[in-house]
Amino acid sequence: MKNYSVFILFFTLFNCSSEDFSYLDKFVVNDYTVTMDEHPTEHQLIGTIPCEVYSATNHARFIITSQNVANAIYLGESSIYVNDPILFDFETNPIIKANVKVERGYWYQYSWEIRETKTITVTIHLNDLPDSKNT
Repeated sequence: MKNYSVFILFFTLFNCSSEDFSYLDKFVVNDYTVTMDEHPTEHQLIGTIPCEVYSATNHARFIITSQNVANAIYLGESSIYVNDPILFDFETNPIIKANVKVERGYWYQYSWEIRETKTITVTIHLNDLPDSKNT
C-alpha cells in the first residue's frame, strides 16, 4: 500500500506540465472602437484600451505607431486622450484611426525587456453635431 501511495504522489508531481498554468501567462488586447461627439476639449479622455496581462511580473506598454490624422490623439498608459481638438471635426475627419503597438514585458536592470508584442487599431467615429451659428 505504501508503494502505491508513493507511486501516485510521484505520478501526480511529474505529470503536471507547465501548460496546466498557462492561463496565468496570457496577454489579451484587441482593437478598440469608440464613438464620440465632434469638437471635444483638449486632453479630454476618449476611452481606455482594455488589456489583460495575467502575470505578476509583466506589464503592458502602449505606443502609437501611426495615425491617419497626425497629432489627433495621445496615450497615457492605456488611456486615449484628445491632443488637438481642432482635428476632431466631422466634416474634415469623420473617422480617426491609430495603430498602437502593445508590448508585454518587464523592467530589468534599467531596460524594458519585451516578451510579446501585438498591434491593434484604435478607431474613433465622430458624431456630426449641428454647427452653432451666431446671428
